[in-house]
Amino acid sequence: MKILDVGSCHNPLKQEFLNKPVNITAIDLCPSAESVFKCDFLRVSIAKTDKLFAVSNHNANEIDQLEENGFDVVVFCLFLEYLPSPRLRHKACVRAKKLLKDNG
Repeated sequence: MKILDVGSCHNPLKQEFLNKPVNITAIDLCPSAESVFKCDFLRVSIAKTDKLFAVSNHNANEIDQLEENGFDVVVFCLFLEYLPSPRLRHKACVRAKKLLKDNG
């Protein structure tokens, strides 16, 4: 199972799914743990690709691209409430839908 944890900050799901067959990609604008990639979810490129994500050339901990239909689950724990407008919250949900596999 592939999970995208948006707004993860310190990757709390890592402990939760330790020793389970789950691949967690944790992203945040300002990560506070090495296991969290720096990524602006509202601006990151979404593309059809064989890779899970593309890592930026200038920073190995920064994601430039996410795979369309590449995740089973997208988690927004405490993410949407920080977005200042309904338009941005809607945009985030539309982007999450593009990232989800069929029946994700």
